Amino acid sequence: MKKLLPSQYAKVLFELTKGAKKSELDAIVREFVTFLARENVLKKAPYILREYEALAKKADGIIELTVMSATPLSERIKKEIEAAFEGTVEMETVVYPEILGGVIVRAGNTILDGSVKTKISTLKRSLLVN
Repeated sequence: MKKLLPSQYAKVLFELTKGAKKSELDAIVREFVTFLARENVLKKAPYILREYEALAKKADGIIELTVMSATPLSERIKKEIEAAFEGTVEMETVVYPEILGGVIVRAGNTILDGSVKTKISTLKRSLLVN
């Protein structure tokens, strides 16, 4: 049988546990871990768990953001970024001086790049074309 990606295993576990009673969860997880051992993919467990948590948060309406900025963000700027997204936001901030200024926001597979570095690069390309 072809091995699945961690995100696919996580989806299986999420579907198995969705709507399950608390008393049923131990048995479901035990069976799932046994299945992973049989498939010889227990080493993927940390990645599967991370993907499972992301699915659970998404189902609960929680948006995970990673925000990169050249300098630490003020609380006011963090609140403005959170307000731009509907729902509960969990934000991780990363200082990345190489972007020069502005921010890069990652929400799932979507990246919003408002960095100075990207703007300069775009301007440079447009000047070379003209």
